[in-house]
Amino acid sequence: MERVSVQGNFYDVLGVNPDASLDDIRETYRRLMQHSRNHPDLGGDATTAALINKAYAVLTVSYTHLRAHETERTISYSV
Repeated sequence: MERVSVQGNFYDVLGVNPDASLDDIRETYRRLMQHSRNHPDLGGDATTAALINKAYAVLTVSYTHLRAHETERTISYSV
């Protein structure tokens, strides 16, 4: 697979704010990939598609991990 370099950050790649919800990130990703200029199967640029996919993967995993850590801090354990 081709290496993709990012200038800026993954939020900029998807065009979402850093405080965007997971649903906002997913919706934006799907919208971007539906455009023929971004989807390689529709004649779009494979490098752009790879960058969008990488940004989506990193942000969704980061979002999930962040929420899990926040939840762990608020759960009280009893034995």
